[in-house]
Amino acid sequence: MENKILIVDDERMVIMQVSEWLAAQGYQYNFVSKPRLLMKKIEAEAFDLILLDINMPDIDGITLLTQLKNHERYRHIPVIMMTGDANDQTLANCFKYGVEDYVTKPIHELVLMARVNSAITRQRYLKKNLEQQQLLTARLQELEHKETLLVEQKEALEKAVNYITESIDYAQNIQQALLFSANQLQHLLPESFVLLQPLDIVSGDFYWCAEVKQVQDSKTVLAAVDCTGHGVPGAFMSLIANACLDQLIKWQKMVDPAAILTQLHQLILNALRQNETANQDGMEMSICVIDAQTQQLEFAGARSPLVYIQENEVHLVKGDITPIGGSWGEERRSFISHQIPLKTSTTFYLFSDGYLDQFGGKNNKKFLKSQFIEVLQKVHTCPLDEQKTILEKRLQQWMQTGNTFNEPVAQTDDILVIGFRV
Repeated sequence: MENKILIVDDERMVIMQVSEWLAAQGYQYNFVSKPRLLMKKIEAEAFDLILLDINMPDIDGITLLTQLKNHERYRHIPVIMMTGDANDQTLANCFKYGVEDYVTKPIHELVLMARVNSAITRQRYLKKNLEQQQLLTARLQELEHKETLLVEQKEALEKAVNYITESIDYAQNIQQALLFSANQLQHLLPESFVLLQPLDIVSGDFYWCAEVKQVQDSKTVLAAVDCTGHGVPGAFMSLIANACLDQLIKWQKMVDPAAILTQLHQLILNALRQNETANQDGMEMSICVIDAQTQQLEFAGARSPLVYIQENEVHLVKGDITPIGGSWGEERRSFISHQIPLKTSTTFYLFSDGYLDQFGGKNNKKFLKSQFIEVLQKVHTCPLDEQKTILEKRLQQWMQTGNTFNEPVAQTDDILVIGFRV
C-alpha cells in the first residue's frame, strides 16, 4: 500500500507496537513523540491518516485535533484518536471537533487495523473523487481556450464554468438559475405549460425561449432540448447548449430555425473537438419561431418532432434524422424548416423522448408515440394548465402498474413536454 500514516504518541512502546502492525499490513508510517512537533511534521511530509494520542504532556490530543481541523490545508486528513480515557465527554469532544474514529488503550491489533483500513478506504475514495473533479475542471478550462473565435459565447461559458468548477454539488442550483421558469414562458406565450421531470436531481432536458426584437416586428423563439445522458453529464451539456442558444438567438438575432440548428451543431462540434476525438455527445432538439405579424409558425427539428392540432386534426411534423453534435463524416449538417400557417387557434406540443420511452402498464412496455398522441388529441381543447395535470396523472398511472407485482416502475429518463396555443 502507498498510504502513509503518522503516529503521534509520547509512549515509545505504543509507537513501536503500532508501527509493527502498520508495517505488517504494508502501510508506510512515521511518528512524532513530541506533540508540539506535529504541525512541522505534516508540513514536511504528506500523510493519509493520523493516529493521535489524547493524553500527552504540553499539548493534549484534543487541542491538536482542533488545530488540525481549523487549518485549511490539513483539515481533510482523517484522525483516529488513541485514548485510555474513554469516558463519554472525552469521546463527545473528539467527534465534535471532527475525529474519524477512536481506539481505546490498551490497543488491540484487530480493532486498530480494522479502523485504520476503514479510514484509509474512505480517504482513498475521497481522493479519487477530488482527482476526478480536478480533471473535470481542467477539461472545462481547456474548452474555454477552444472558443476564442466566439467572444460572446466564451464569456457566457466562462460564467458557467466558474460556477461549475466551484463544486459539482451546486450543479442543480446552476442549472435552475440558467433555465427559464414557467412564468417567463407564460409571459411570452400566455397559453402554455411545461412538464419537466428530471430523472435525477439535475436534468439533461431543458427548454429555452426568448422574444427577438427586430426593426419592424418581433418573433418568439421556443426550443425543447434533450441532451445526451441525464443527471450531471446531461446537465453539463445543457449548460453548453443554453449558452450557445443565447449566442445565436439573443446576440446574433438568428430567427431561422433550420439555420439555428445548423450553426448550433457546428458550435457543439468545435466545443467538444468531435472531429478530433471519439466524443459523440450532443442533443436532440425541436425549435419553433412564431411570427405574430405574418401569422406563421416555423419549425425545425433535430431527431425531434412537432405535434400540432388544428381544427381537431392531429398533425405530426417529423424533424430531420440527424442530431445536434457528433461527427458523422459529412461536410456540413443542415436542417429543414417547416412553415405552418396560423389560420385558426392551434395547439402545439414539443417533447423529448422521456415520456414516450417510459416503461409501465400491465405489460411493462414503453408508452410510445401513438398512445402519447392519443392523449394529446383528447385533452387539446382543455386549458393548458389542466392539460399538464392530465399528462402528469396519466404518466403516474402508467408507472404505477408496470410489473407483475403491481409495484411502481422507476422513471427511466428525463421527461419534458411543452404545450402552447396560438
